[in-house]
Amino acid sequence: MAERKKVILKDIAEQLGVSVVTVSNALAGRRGVSLEMRQKIIRLAGKMGYESAYDLSGGGRTIRIGIFTPHKESLEATPVILALGKQELRRNRMNEKLVFLPIPRRGRRLDSFSEDQFDGYIVFGAESQELLNSICEKASVPVLSFGRINEADRTDSVVMDCFHGMFQVVSRLIDMGHRRICLFGATNQYGLDQEMGYRKAFDAAGLPPEEDMIFRNFYIGKNGYQNKQEDCMRLEALIREQMSREVKPTAIACGSDGIAEEALRILREMNIRVPEDVSVTGFFKADEEDTGIASMTWPIRNMAKAGMYILRRRMEGEKDAFGVISIQGKWYPGGSVARPDDDFPMNPTIIHIFGE
Repeated sequence: MAERKKVILKDIAEQLGVSVVTVSNALAGRRGVSLEMRQKIIRLAGKMGYESAYDLSGGGRTIRIGIFTPHKESLEATPVILALGKQELRRNRMNEKLVFLPIPRRGRRLDSFSEDQFDGYIVFGAESQELLNSICEKASVPVLSFGRINEADRTDSVVMDCFHGMFQVVSRLIDMGHRRICLFGATNQYGLDQEMGYRKAFDAAGLPPEEDMIFRNFYIGKNGYQNKQEDCMRLEALIREQMSREVKPTAIACGSDGIAEEALRILREMNIRVPEDVSVTGFFKADEEDTGIASMTWPIRNMAKAGMYILRRRMEGEKDAFGVISIQGKWYPGGSVARPDDDFPMNPTIIHIFGE
């Protein structure tokens, strides 16, 4: 049987009609490539079986890290971690080659990894807790959960600090004069942390939230698409109901930019102006995006640095607990927020809506 040809950057560039430099920048997580093109390059690289690698020495031991991703071609965060892994090897002058190999869940059985062909694993957050537990049971090498807290406490996790992130968002809105604030949070642990941050912001301001206005478990991605389209319909029904009340919310804090975009679409259809009539904020903003929505940025680079540091320490035999490492994002002041209309009667009505 003929040996499979190794996919190189030129192969990917020719398929998309772009330069090798563009492909390299996209896969290394560097700036200068649009989000749309970056995603196309990453998807094609995964489909063609491209093995991302940095050889900094021309020889030495190869470090193999298996990447479990939610979908076969979903490798958006891998280039960032890879680029930071390269920087770490360079700083420490290690005579090693770092190779990231995607291991999609589809069409593969987890028991095929029981002999551990890798030096470590990274499991991305959208994967299920069941899969994460199964990997931890079978793996005899370090496992890092990236973006999801391991509920079984069986491995290290690196996540975004959603508690302090939402606390900052809601506190800013309160400082601007908003009192009737809707919260569209995230599902799972992120959503719980956002709820606590939301509550803490109101508690710090001496304002009581109303418990009969809490809605949870929305799962809405960019441009409104995701596995659960019914969530978009449910979100629209709730927004229309809330905005038809005599005492309306003056601000909507969303747990993701995907939810914020869907909320903006619904508000536009209702002829409600943003931010003149209602302010809208997002969460998990990517660096490459500039949607104009005020948002809390997703600290992917700092999360990746922490993740690579922990994984390398574990591979070197570190036994002390790291546990859950929570990384804070930064406020992005977009044009979707404004002070509430002074002529509008203030009322401390708080609306909680949750989703991802």
